[in-house]
Amino acid sequence: MIDDSYYLHLSLRSDAAVGHVPIMVRLGSKDEDAALVFGKYSDKPIFADFNRDGEWYSFDIPVTELKKYGALWNEAPQMGGLEAYTDYALCFYTMPTFYTGSSFSIDNVFFYKTYQTPETSELGEYTTKSLDADGKSYFDFAGKDFIIFSTNGSVTEKMKQDDTESILLDCRDGVGGNKFNNWADGNTYMPGTQSGSISDSFGGDEGWIDLVTNGGWTGAGFINNDGVDLTLLDEGNWHLHFAMRGTDACNHQIGFAESKFTIGTTIFGNGAPVLGNYRRDGEWYSFDIPFSVIRSLNTNLFPDNNGGQASYRGNLIWFMSGGGYGDEIQLDNIFMWRDKNSVSAIENVKTAGHNVLSAGIFDIAGRKVSGMSRPGLYIVRTADGVKKVVVK
Repeated sequence: MIDDSYYLHLSLRSDAAVGHVPIMVRLGSKDEDAALVFGKYSDKPIFADFNRDGEWYSFDIPVTELKKYGALWNEAPQMGGLEAYTDYALCFYTMPTFYTGSSFSIDNVFFYKTYQTPETSELGEYTTKSLDADGKSYFDFAGKDFIIFSTNGSVTEKMKQDDTESILLDCRDGVGGNKFNNWADGNTYMPGTQSGSISDSFGGDEGWIDLVTNGGWTGAGFINNDGVDLTLLDEGNWHLHFAMRGTDACNHQIGFAESKFTIGTTIFGNGAPVLGNYRRDGEWYSFDIPFSVIRSLNTNLFPDNNGGQASYRGNLIWFMSGGGYGDEIQLDNIFMWRDKNSVSAIENVKTAGHNVLSAGIFDIAGRKVSGMSRPGLYIVRTADGVKKVVVK
């Protein structure tokens, strides 16, 4: 029996520096099984990477970490059990790639026991109790910029304490082309009932999103069908903030654009690793997840067929709670934040005018381009230095 005191060991090598082919290793043959991607681009969550220099790189991964990415041999009970398993125990794949002829090698794949279960955080590294014993929030609004999706009045005002321009983008329901949709014409979730004796996640007395499953599939989220410019996420160290509370044991899938992850104990769906949990004690628990982690869950985060990052028309923040009946999802104050000082001098964005005299224009990936005819974020070298320019 492989329990939480075990580690998985494996070694990988490749000299395909140009193709840098992503490699997926899966413990089982089903989508529900734990799958790890080693690479720098993928439509699945990236676990780690290694240099494509022809040298061997070894990984020792705690089983507790593997379980965040899926089950271990999910169909074992139907396939002879773990004692006489008859299906594929180990599978490996090259993920979708634009290159041919890229090679890789895998060696010495085994589990070993340490007789000491690795220390893990019960709720995950991104989870914080929202309020202290005096009902005060841990969150400091000073020196931050914000993108807001669902914030109450008092929290929105606190975001303006430095200056009103600290809110860089407002994606709340009813603002411009932004709207909140309960999917399937509003029939996937039922409204929940909030207790008047419970404060919100910042210690105030305002409401929050409270929805209940109704026995069928569920889903809801925020969207802007006109397209929203999210290129400012490339500047500074952004984090996604939200809070959750409840008393049931439901696992919830949370998504941002094309990425998705699980808040709960067990992975919710293929490609949605567990990033955290909250105690089901009716108290508020907040999450602050780095955008770099969210981007690693799907490197094609803003597909061109949905407008791309500069005019994204897909779901912004969205969530699902499965097909149970009476399971509740409570979400409060959903926004993204960055420290103002995480933006370097060359990341002070200017709006493109008609007289930008440049010595070189580059896209956000560093590729030199001939001009700024398409909407997006550009790096422009001029006689006065280097600046970032937004074309809308």
